[in-house]
Amino acid sequence: MAAKDYSTMELPILEARLDWITATAKHNEDGTRLLSYGDRQVAIQVRDGHKAERWRFQGYDGFQAGSWRYGWGREGAIVVVTQYEAQRHARVLAEISDHWSRVDYCVTALDDQGDLSPDEDYWEVWHAKYGGIVPPVTCRRTQEAWGGATLYLGDRQSAYMIRVYDKHAESKDRYPRGAWRWEVEMKRHASEGQQRRWIDKYQDGGYPLSVLAAEFKRIGLAVPWRVSTFPKRDPQVKPASTLDTKLAWLERCVRGPVEDCCALGGYERVLEALNLPRYRVV
Repeated sequence: MAAKDYSTMELPILEARLDWITATAKHNEDGTRLLSYGDRQVAIQVRDGHKAERWRFQGYDGFQAGSWRYGWGREGAIVVVTQYEAQRHARVLAEISDHWSRVDYCVTALDDQGDLSPDEDYWEVWHAKYGGIVPPVTCRRTQEAWGGATLYLGDRQSAYMIRVYDKHAESKDRYPRGAWRWEVEMKRHASEGQQRRWIDKYQDGGYPLSVLAAEFKRIGLAVPWRVSTFPKRDPQVKPASTLDTKLAWLERCVRGPVEDCCALGGYERVLEALNLPRYRVV
């Protein structure tokens, strides 16, 4: 059976929002402020009936409850917030943290007829499109213990990774049959760019729809909803290499070996090896 054409579909959207933020701040006033914010949100989650538990992550030590986690470590403070709370608190977290190391957006669409299997359809389209040639990103499909399958496009270590899975199979008590979830996970310069966007402007539900559509379109796949714009990716900004940083590197890494070579073979030999001019002091 041929894979269905998602470009002609427009499914009802159940939600389109942020789904994850990992925010950090340095070991100073900024870190203290972020830590206090996370502590306050965990306390609210406990008040609402969630259980508080110890939480440890990559050298950070703190607590978690419901959708919130926070901790303190040698580098400063960390706050992780998921699900609807991520969308609600994104603007504040963008302003009070130094860095966003991970951001997820999600779109959940409803196939009320039960005709679609995006994990299988994308798998077929992908192999028909890129069979025999090197694809732009990796593609893998895993069977989950909770019953559904997840299709991953991209690597977890990369700045962008997208996935799609059966949200009803994962969360039967909260999502109806036919609910499918599309997600993009952003890191490094991509998550940093999202933090800047949230500082500049609140991103409503239309933005996740456009982001997910753009990321799937980028690798030749369509989504079952329509958007009017495809946002550009945030550029990877590399810090300029200044003279001072280059000289510091020369002193740290090159000076010692050069001095050894001068002692063994003479100054002229070193100049010749480095293709440097010979200056005569008058």
